Amino acid sequence: RGMFADALVAARRWAALQPFSTQPAMNASYIASVPLEEYEQGRSVLEGALIASPRSFGLLNNLAFILASTGDAGAASRVQAQIQRSLLNDVEAAVSTATAGLIAFRIGASSEGRQLYEDAVTKLEIMSESERAALALLFWAREEIRAHSDDSVSIANRALAHSGSGQ
Repeated sequence: RGMFADALVAARRWAALQPFSTQPAMNASYIASVPLEEYEQGRSVLEGALIASPRSFGLLNNLAFILASTGDAGAASRVQAQIQRSLLNDVEAAVSTATAGLIAFRIGASSEGRQLYEDAVTKLEIMSESERAALALLFWAREEIRAHSDDSVSIANRALAHSGSGQ
């Protein structure tokens, strides 16, 4: 936790020094929300960065992820609706699909969430985006645990297979 907390401090400083760049805010929000689960910190840095870059896919997707992860699926859905899907590259489209899977789980549409996550993982695997596929699988497993599903272990094992094999 210590190294991630230090990294978050550094990323927030970077974001303050370069408020018109999306990269520092994306890094800070990722560190805050994924390893640290400090969602409010991630949200605050994203909201500041979105003032300068209101159409940034990375900023909007990270904010949708944070909102869904904190239980505000309605707000997450509204943020995700702001993403201009026609402008996304294939990796971004797959990442956005995974976030849609999270949102679906959080509104209680587990079947839809599973299908969206599966679609995202399949696309990421085809593109040899193993790390992103593993991350999507881990968040999918988290949602299956929250849904008290027996599938969580097999999905987590798929994520581990990605991280260990370099697929």
